[in-house]
This record gives sequence, C-alpha cells and structure tokens, in this order.
Amino acid sequence: MLRPPASASHRQTTYGQRNRGVCGLSVEHFSHALKKRIGQSPYPFLIGQRQRRAKTLMLTANPSLAEIALASSFSAPPHLSRRFIAVQGVSPGLWRRFNG
Repeated sequence: MLRPPASASHRQTTYGQRNRGVCGLSVEHFSHALKKRIGQSPYPFLIGQRQRRAKTLMLTANPSLAEIALASSFSAPPHLSRRFIAVQGVSPGLWRRFNG
C-alpha cells in the first residue's frame, strides 16, 4: 500500500496558511513571494508537485489509480483525473499506458 507524503496534511489547512508560520509572512505576502520566486502561486505549485508524484508512481509502480491519487495527496481519483487532464490533456490511465 502506498502512503501519502508527509505533507499530506494539506486537507486540514490551505498551503499558504500552513507555510506562513514557517516563513513569518502573511498569506498574501507568502503567495506574492512564491509567485515572484517560482512564477506560480501556491495552489498551482502544489498541484504540480502532486502531479509529479503521481507520474513518478505511475512509472515506477503498478498500484491502482485510486492508490496513486491518495498517495499523491489528491482527495480522490476523480480529483487526480480532473487536474491531470487539465494540465496533461489526457487522463492518468491513458498517460500511464503511453508512458509506462
């Protein structure tokens, strides 16, 4: 069984709220600083990180998409699919068949 990454506590608070205590910035300042530094606001950055983990799992293991979704910190397989299709243009299953 795959396990979610240590940062899976995102379901309890938003990305900015969790990290503002780490860097001492308000949510707005944190978001602005992240966007200035890496070119993305916190939510797209976080979704990108989750998708990279999902892709890695699809290439290196053979778990179900449900297990991959949960291990990548998506709330459910449909959430992974919606976000994956929005960025990749294909479903996770189709991406896996062509790249795996």
